[in-house]
Amino acid sequence: MRGIFPEVWCDSDHGDMRENSRHRILESRSFNTIEIDDFRGTIKKSSTNTEKLVMEIQYYKNLPSQLKIFFPRMLDFSENPENSFQVLEYYSYPTLSEIYCYENAPKFVWRRILEKLSKITFDEFSKVKQQKSKSQSTLRE
Repeated sequence: MRGIFPEVWCDSDHGDMRENSRHRILESRSFNTIEIDDFRGTIKKSSTNTEKLVMEIQYYKNLPSQLKIFFPRMLDFSENPENSFQVLEYYSYPTLSEIYCYENAPKFVWRRILEKLSKITFDEFSKVKQQKSKSQSTLRE
């Protein structure tokens, strides 16, 4: 028997190490590249699929003001097909999948999370859909 040394060590048992591990294993789709700036609290996304990234940038630019609170702020971007990128605020909060896998969240926490997501989706976003049909907003569905 011999030991195997991992290329990257990710410790999910200790809260203070979990965030550091999260940065190391943060994954993106194969056509995207992400860079985290811990000092500024930002994440920079670039892509070989520039058309899709430019559409995401347009989505952010066209967000109605009442929905912007539900998205990280877009701090910088380039729609140049040869160098498109997007810089967003980065919140290192645990994702729902991390909470599910690594936390022992009680049922009331999950109920509250689902209630909030439902309210955002069916109340806040539906208001914008109703306004869109009246005013023909540029928000893509």
